[in-house]
Amino acid sequence: GGNGVRGTFDDTWAWDGETWVNTAARGTGGRSLHAMAYDQPRQRVVAYGGYRGSTLLEDTWEWDGYEWTQRP
Repeated sequence: GGNGVRGTFDDTWAWDGETWVNTAARGTGGRSLHAMAYDQPRQRVVAYGGYRGSTLLEDTWEWDGYEWTQRP
């Protein structure tokens, strides 16, 4: 079963209203099992944590529609 996709990816895709576009921006680094949410007042996508292989990540990143920025 499943779609056969395995591993982690470091790409970012955005919906432009008609189709998905690969933004080709530097990403957060390949990760899995992370959490993401949209912060409406600030108009940012926020990503937190996850795993890279067996390494637990505890970093926070924000996407402003153009680039990812790691938050302190």
